[in-house]
Amino acid sequence: MRLNPDVPPKLEEIINKALEKDRELRYQTASDMRADLGGLKRDTDSGRVGAGLVPAPEGRPRGAPLRKRRLAIALACAVVIGGAILAYWLTRPPAPPPELKERRLTANPSDNPVTQGAISPDGKYLAYSDQMGLHLKLLQTGDVLNIPQPEGRAPDFYVWWPNAWFPDGTRFIASAYESGKPTTAWVISVMGGPPRKLRDNGAPWAVSPDGTLIAFGTGLGAGDYDELWVMGAQGEDPRRLVAASQDDRFLLAAWSPDGQRIAYGRTHRTPDKEECSIESRDLKGGQPTVIVSGPGLEFPSFSWFSSGRFVYSLYEPEERGGDNVWEVRVDTKTGKPVSKPRRITNWVETIAFDIRGTPDGKQLAVTRAIRQKHFYVGELEAGGRRLKNPRPLMLGESGDFPSHWTPDSKAVLFTSDRNGTWGIYKQGLDQTTVQPVVTGPDHKDWAVVSPDGSWILYVSTAPGSTATTPVRIMRVPTSGGVPQLVLEGRGINGLSCARSPATLCVFSEESPDHKQLIFSAFEPSQEARRRELTRVNLKQPATSYSWDLSLDGSHLAFAQWDKQEGRIQILPLAGGGVREVNVRGWNGLWCLFWAADARGLFVSANETGPRNTLLYVDLEGRSQVLWQQWFPLTAPNGTGIPSPDGRYLAVLADSTDSNVWLLENF
Repeated sequence: MRLNPDVPPKLEEIINKALEKDRELRYQTASDMRADLGGLKRDTDSGRVGAGLVPAPEGRPRGAPLRKRRLAIALACAVVIGGAILAYWLTRPPAPPPELKERRLTANPSDNPVTQGAISPDGKYLAYSDQMGLHLKLLQTGDVLNIPQPEGRAPDFYVWWPNAWFPDGTRFIASAYESGKPTTAWVISVMGGPPRKLRDNGAPWAVSPDGTLIAFGTGLGAGDYDELWVMGAQGEDPRRLVAASQDDRFLLAAWSPDGQRIAYGRTHRTPDKEECSIESRDLKGGQPTVIVSGPGLEFPSFSWFSSGRFVYSLYEPEERGGDNVWEVRVDTKTGKPVSKPRRITNWVETIAFDIRGTPDGKQLAVTRAIRQKHFYVGELEAGGRRLKNPRPLMLGESGDFPSHWTPDSKAVLFTSDRNGTWGIYKQGLDQTTVQPVVTGPDHKDWAVVSPDGSWILYVSTAPGSTATTPVRIMRVPTSGGVPQLVLEGRGINGLSCARSPATLCVFSEESPDHKQLIFSAFEPSQEARRRELTRVNLKQPATSYSWDLSLDGSHLAFAQWDKQEGRIQILPLAGGGVREVNVRGWNGLWCLFWAADARGLFVSANETGPRNTLLYVDLEGRSQVLWQQWFPLTAPNGTGIPSPDGRYLAVLADSTDSNVWLLENF
């Protein structure tokens, strides 16, 4: 604003800066304002006044001393007024931020959860996906258009999901995952017509602000990408931006507002842990800069806005048991953070699958899910090859993970967080109430029954434990009582027991260099003495693996997760060669349990199709599908635990409520 024609422009700048509404643009301290006023006074005393600070002409005209006195008075008044204004602005409490607004944009039921959503740059459209396919919603009217699949494709051929929009808001890019093949990249127009493929082996993550480039990842499976590439908007001229080492993986990307940098999620595996971060790189090369790092960034989602705000999801397992939305301000040129991270949401037990915002930073679309773990019990027929009448044993707000059966096959032991901490409980097949077995602040897992049926054994870890924290095997009488210590070690991560007349129980622990898994025996009803049985080599880097002891205690079954093969090792404990069982047509094996008759195994396989699959596998590698759930929103296991009499199967299942929510004033 213009104060007075006789007041120097520099003085006006000082006063206007003191009155600035934006806190970041005002004077931050009184000394800053005093320095500017001091400089103005020196310029005034030397005659450097007026626009542009041009030196006053020689031979001062009449009346100049009077004007100078007036200017000095005005300057003194400005100092007093400005000081008062600055003191007021610096001491007044900051205005509270506007209240965060949350509004649900989709209304999918739990049996058809949304897998991912992306809002258009103008906020008019929402592209989203679910089990029925890909959809486009006009937010003003609520009208929904179903996106047709490419011609010649089977109805169950794809898991698809939208990723990002072109800046003109007329097209968006999408990823598609077909059974047993790498992810493919597609572009879809709001004007209609079938989707158009951009390339094979490419997960398209982000479109540059000018719409000329697409950042994408390449790899062998959905969620497992080892290279970051860019290509033209039509799929032309692909070039690799960065390749991962053997121990690195990339996930998602976002462009800087000026289009000169790309941010991406990176996971680096070490023998002891996974190091997770969100980094950015200049398109012209150079070293990456870290935006944020630390635990909770294994599966991040993020957006980079024109204001420099970088919004991302962070998993907070200890405090809130799920994801929340955070922000940090980032220098667009260097990619370095220039502020401390700030939490935006205060959700509890929520999963944030995707974060996509409008470029102006006013709207943020978050695919938000609440997932609960339950278990079903069904009847086994045809020698375990068919599951009949599966029914939920219980439904509630807690997470319930089946782990074992009582020896009479009438009740299931399971781990649950129903009382705020992880305890062990029991549920009878003909009962409607849950019985606590052992509770308390420590994390309890792997509940099994001793061979003679007198003890319930479990693995206990202290809250906030690390890789070096001792892990304890505990026991509690099946009739109830106080838990007792059996033994402890630093890397115990599995537990299983045979059935009478056998007396064997086995636990596993990784070797100090994490290259082998060591199996040791003990007898829980006697003085605890560990005895090493055998070892298996772990693929490097060691990831996920599963094992189980047969009910007669004669064999161990072991499988290590592999996205390219499905192989089970049968290890004899009384001597002899290892037997290899190759499960034909399946890979990514996990969570295996012996059938009661030891003629086969119940195994999870979740990398060969759009659903998480529970198999029965015989010892020749022949498989039969027993149970399936929609893959993107289920946990990476399909646990199936048979009862000792072989009549029933307890199956882990998911109940997922997932929809897209719009955040404003964030």
